[in-house]
Amino acid sequence: MSGLVPAEASVILKKKAKLVGTKYQTISSRDFKADKTKLLLDYRSDNMKISHLAPSLKGTHQLINAALVIKAASILNTNRFPLSKRAIIHGIKSTDWPGRFQIVEKKGQPTLILDVCHNVGGSRAFADTFRRMFPHRKADIIAGFVKKKEHQKMIDELAPVAARFTLVPMKTHRSVELAEFIKEMDWHGVEIIPSGSLRSALATAKKRQLSPQQTMPIAIIGSHYLVGEFLEGFIRS
Repeated sequence: MSGLVPAEASVILKKKAKLVGTKYQTISSRDFKADKTKLLLDYRSDNMKISHLAPSLKGTHQLINAALVIKAASILNTNRFPLSKRAIIHGIKSTDWPGRFQIVEKKGQPTLILDVCHNVGGSRAFADTFRRMFPHRKADIIAGFVKKKEHQKMIDELAPVAARFTLVPMKTHRSVELAEFIKEMDWHGVEIIPSGSLRSALATAKKRQLSPQQTMPIAIIGSHYLVGEFLEGFIRS
């Protein structure tokens, strides 16, 4: 992925390829064009041309990931592992990855967004994708965080798209202590609400949606533990 990853990572990957006896392949921004407004991808190479592809996974970072998938598939095609263009397009357009800017919509209910943006890069990607998917709107954020993360940098990324943060403890010993956590962070003026559980936080957030002035997506974000708790307790049950 020359040109799309840090130079030091490229060096490591080249060494690893040599160690296992395989060819080091690269992809660059010349191989594809990403429409960051419409979230569409055009890919061009000697043996693969795809236009106006809309990946099911949302975000500008997912356009780059999709380009990498097409590159890998085209390499397999030249090495006796045939993958049709139709199959590649179908796979990218139908991929289901729970918890990766997953939008849950149900008639009569507010829109829910699930995202395991558990680090700075993930938080940045969530905020960027939210702006593109819901322009000029804010998110009613329910968040859970584990210890030993770059929390302030994560909040710096999330605060501009947050109408409020409702913070909840999680069912793990790694969950931050909310009282201290709230005091330690700079929340950039965003309202902070501690809650005893995900269930109570979600019920309160849904009640707020009864007011036309409060209608906004509810985002359940942060740790895999929190998103997993929602998927297990509210979708699969």
